[in-house]
Amino acid sequence: MDIWGWVALLISFGIAVLALRRASSVRKEVERLTRNEYYRDGRLREISGESQNTLEIIRIQLAQLAAGKTVAAHLIRSGRLYRDITPEALAQLLDGTSKSKDAVYVLDVRSTKEYAVKHLPMAKSIPLEELENRCDVEISKKTETLVVYCAAGDRSQLACDFLSRRGFTTVHHLRGGLQQWTGETEGMGNVQLIQIQSGSKDHQNTNVGEKLSPL
Repeated sequence: MDIWGWVALLISFGIAVLALRRASSVRKEVERLTRNEYYRDGRLREISGESQNTLEIIRIQLAQLAAGKTVAAHLIRSGRLYRDITPEALAQLLDGTSKSKDAVYVLDVRSTKEYAVKHLPMAKSIPLEELENRCDVEISKKTETLVVYCAAGDRSQLACDFLSRRGFTTVHHLRGGLQQWTGETEGMGNVQLIQIQSGSKDHQNTNVGEKLSPL
């Protein structure tokens, strides 16, 4: 191969390297644009969901006002459907509760086992997963103050949102849940199952005993 052949080969090699670099640059740019578009579309979907939720809340509040019900101004401003209540405020409310059955309804949305161990005085148990099927039958929409709680607040927030959209207009979420409650409670407390067996030959036919002892 003469010198011109080598020159042509070097030029071709250089062109190939530049083409590969350009292709790599284009690929990276496409990936960046695709990634940005993905994030942008994701954010757009998120904004769309938030907008739809806000409009739904506004519609619910307008429907309540049209029905002659009172909607707190701070709920309208904050775009919320239910109020918060502190443990201290709830304790005072329970102390001053009237004899009216519609005055206060305290709802525990934890599991039945959790409820059996410990719950607030007057609390009724409707586990979160059963709420949709039981709320209309067991909770009066005439209740003046409907207080919902769970262990720490996550399940009760879901319950408050559901009940508010279901037409209950006096829903209150107990801030901090049972973990922040320092007042009186009811229930069996934590229990431990102890199995007692007699090792004596004189008691070989004695039935196995079981004892529940509070911790």
